Amino acid sequence: MTIKKLGMSVIAASVIVTAANAASATVDSNVSTIASELVVGQDYNNTSVDLNTTFKPSLTAGVQDGKIMIEFNGGRISSIDTNMSVYNKTQGKIVGKNPTLSGANSQKLIFDINDSINDADTLYIADSDPDSNASTHDDNASLVLDVLKGQSAVTMKYTLLDNVDSPRSTADAGKVIKAKAEWGVSVANKFDAQIDAAQSFKLFTADSSTTVDASDVNIKHNTVDIGTGALTLNVKTYLDQNVSAFGSLARSISSGSATPTLSTDSVLGYVVDENVTTAGTSTDDYNLTFTADGTHKIEETQFQTTVKALSATKNASFKKDYLTKTSLGAWDIYGYKAQIPNVASTSAVDVTMKFTNSSSLDTDIYFTLIDPDGTKVDLSSASNSELAKLPHHATGTYKASQLLALVTDPDFDKSGSFSVEVSIPTTPNKVYGMASFKNLTLGQFKDLPIYNTSKMSY
Repeated sequence: MTIKKLGMSVIAASVIVTAANAASATVDSNVSTIASELVVGQDYNNTSVDLNTTFKPSLTAGVQDGKIMIEFNGGRISSIDTNMSVYNKTQGKIVGKNPTLSGANSQKLIFDINDSINDADTLYIADSDPDSNASTHDDNASLVLDVLKGQSAVTMKYTLLDNVDSPRSTADAGKVIKAKAEWGVSVANKFDAQIDAAQSFKLFTADSSTTVDASDVNIKHNTVDIGTGALTLNVKTYLDQNVSAFGSLARSISSGSATPTLSTDSVLGYVVDENVTTAGTSTDDYNLTFTADGTHKIEETQFQTTVKALSATKNASFKKDYLTKTSLGAWDIYGYKAQIPNVASTSAVDVTMKFTNSSSLDTDIYFTLIDPDGTKVDLSSASNSELAKLPHHATGTYKASQLLALVTDPDFDKSGSFSVEVSIPTTPNKVYGMASFKNLTLGQFKDLPIYNTSKMSY
């Protein structure tokens, strides 16, 4: 299991209060709030975190034998100093020595009690010679605590043991360290421009002075006790269209602005691949904007982003994947869109499709036929007089045989079933569609599913 280290100056102790001859115990409520910020998964080279609570046993008589045991869960100590001791600040002397450590992920740190501990003495862990009673002790023991990967907190429990290892009293210190990510990366704003299919099917234009759309990847630096610093990120934006053919992209972040390079990618076709270094401020944005050239028409485009940390100033080897192929939005047609599978027209079968336009606008209808090999053919009432337009408050009927009769591409396979995409440039919820598969020999009908952008289900 991968672990990372956190430097810690003092082991947190709690207030243990037991009634005479009773086994119950309580814990100081402040213990759960100290050192509440920690970065899991980053090595900070033993940078100290001060935990200043004290361990105060409440006893009816002084303890002179037994052990002091501290249990860790959610983290573990990588090593201990043999000079570490338990110092009794009230009496000014060492009362615990000879530290031993046992266990793997749930560890027990045990000190032998070698002197008296009286009611409510103030104890803490100190770095010093266990045989020394020098008055220079302070609460400054140094431990390296390995925080287990995937843990959200480190908890500790304290127990006084007698000379046969039976508990005299015990208390759970709760969450003494709570995990908190130092850096957070998320998609704050997506590309979401709408293509007006009424003006040009699957395309739109914009004036060259107009920024068509923008996206933001938000980079947040959380405040933590163990320091701040810049972060170098590799940000990739994937596109399924070459947007440089009809406009230009620009990038901005705290480190400056730039014109990113759009290169080919084997996965989605095109990619903007950049390394950027944030300033380590509370928030930052990797902003991509697109401005049309005012001449070319813009196609439907899907965007995704991947963000990976390459290095941080507090740890040059730190790496983390923040976003993996996450949606960064899309440029979509504004209108009704539907996908109909298993469409066919042969001597035995034919498919009938009907669409009702309940809006107040007359519109064209656009079909994209896709055969099993992926060959696409675009047909529309705007360019084919044989296909009827779709007037307002009217229903249009279209057959698969009618569509195939208009296909002239020799690579399109007409012999079997194919898929149909339908686009109708009007308010999506104003269109109703249906499709039926008819056996011409038997006269039987079977409804086909239609997957569409309408918010209605029917």
